[in-house]
Amino acid sequence: MKKNKYLVINSNMNKDSKSSFITDLLIKKINEKNDSKFNSELILLSEFDIPLCNGSNHLNNKIVLDLNHKINKSDGIIIFTPIYNYNINSALKNLIEMTGNAWKEKFLAFVCIAGGEKSYMSVMSLANSLMLDHRCVIIPRFVYVTGTDFITDSKLNDNIMTRINGLVDDLIKFVKSLT
Repeated sequence: MKKNKYLVINSNMNKDSKSSFITDLLIKKINEKNDSKFNSELILLSEFDIPLCNGSNHLNNKIVLDLNHKINKSDGIIIFTPIYNYNINSALKNLIEMTGNAWKEKFLAFVCIAGGEKSYMSVMSLANSLMLDHRCVIIPRFVYVTGTDFITDSKLNDNIMTRINGLVDDLIKFVKSLT
């Protein structure tokens, strides 16, 4: 039986944010439900010095090539991104531009964190682009977290926890059924 590979990409560049708690939780849930801690990996974009995309500077950049390889070898990816001005952050957009075809035919799920409740549809332009340009399968369950969803810095409310569990369940179900 094939062991599926899962990535969680945290594009938050603020190392002091609550995002690390959420992405660690996502990895934990994947490992519990996938029955293997060896086939999941967390990528923190804040730990990489990725150059800005200029159309050709990614071809020989070791960091970009390594990230490209990790994305390419994965079956399912959870993208965690903060929302700024009704859009994903620029670090995530830059990663996608630099790794292009590595995203081809991936199963993708989205977890967003934002300051307010009004931008919950903001990830759709990215989802549509990845679906149309790279033939990604978008898991039709997003998790959208705001500051009011935290009970403490390391505890989310029950509604968000239910949504996170559903998102991970759906991602694994899609990947196992279709790979």
